Amino acid sequence: MYSTSYIFRAEQYDNDQSVFQHNSYNTVVSTLAEVLPNESSNNYKNLCFLDMGSGTGNIGQALHEHRFIGVIDGVEGNSEMNAVAEQKNMHRNLIVHFLTPDTPVPLDDASYDVITCCASLSPRSLPASTVLEMVRLLKPGGYIWYTTRDTSQHSIYNSKLNGLIDEMIQSEKVKDIIRRSFSYYTYEVKSENGGTEMFSLPGIERVLKIT
Repeated sequence: MYSTSYIFRAEQYDNDQSVFQHNSYNTVVSTLAEVLPNESSNNYKNLCFLDMGSGTGNIGQALHEHRFIGVIDGVEGNSEMNAVAEQKNMHRNLIVHFLTPDTPVPLDDASYDVITCCASLSPRSLPASTVLEMVRLLKPGGYIWYTTRDTSQHSIYNSKLNGLIDEMIQSEKVKDIIRRSFSYYTYEVKSENGGTEMFSLPGIERVLKIT
């Protein structure tokens, strides 16, 4: 379930994010260039992207800031966040849809080349089974890129998510391309001696390829 706090601060969300150095937005750009070097050099002009849990459109914005000229759609369960994303004019279509295991995304199978999901695979946002929906929506040979927090509060959720992915790897539905730790975001806090210290939240970045 989506946290209701996002409903009340949709307009303020991007300003809140500016307090932190949210590393996922740069990470998606660099990792996709690493995984898809030929498509990246052509600015992904022949590819169709879907951003799951697209929020206020920051992934679409990050891609466009790096000369992305492909197609990108978004799916977001929060209409207020979606309205902010619409103002950025980065997406072809933005769909308001609250995803649950019983309410699949109203899109056709095998519609996309790449699906991104930044921060939304978490206990208070998208269910772990969302990864199965991603596989349904991707074309053969398509890619999933996602990030999730690597904290104790997310351990049960991540275990379930990893279990679903492991099952798909064993059944040869997907291949594990990248799985690595990174700093989810960093922020500065005042120390007891009057100075400042930098803290970071640990995260996991992962890329899967549909077979």
